[in-house]
Amino acid sequence: MIKRFTFALSGSKTGPDGSGSSDQRFVSNSGRIVIGPADWNVDYSLALPGIKPVPSQFTVTWNVVPLFQDEIIAAGTQDKTRETVVTVAQGLTNGPHTVAITGDPTTVAGIRVYRPPVPARQPAIADAK
Repeated sequence: MIKRFTFALSGSKTGPDGSGSSDQRFVSNSGRIVIGPADWNVDYSLALPGIKPVPSQFTVTWNVVPLFQDEIIAAGTQDKTRETVVTVAQGLTNGPHTVAITGDPTTVAGIRVYRPPVPARQPAIADAK
């Protein structure tokens, strides 16, 4: 059973982006990737058929899907009865955040802000019957 391993991260856009150890929280140099010790799930992976023996070096690849946009250029619409909706950020922690609108702010009809998901309410003893 592997208890600890080291790794180096390289991104297609960022290039070499840091290195770390599986037993410590890792934040890439670019700040785009965060990997916690519990995120590795090595025991499960090693139990999959065809994995053993584990090579001393191997490559893992994945796609990054950002839940934000640094800059938005609205495409506009020909149909004035339909809204053009653009998600600026998603999955943020509860707390203060800043959105800066540059250019002509009159082109923005509205901004919707939703609070983060709230955990389900646990029924009180009086509710359980």
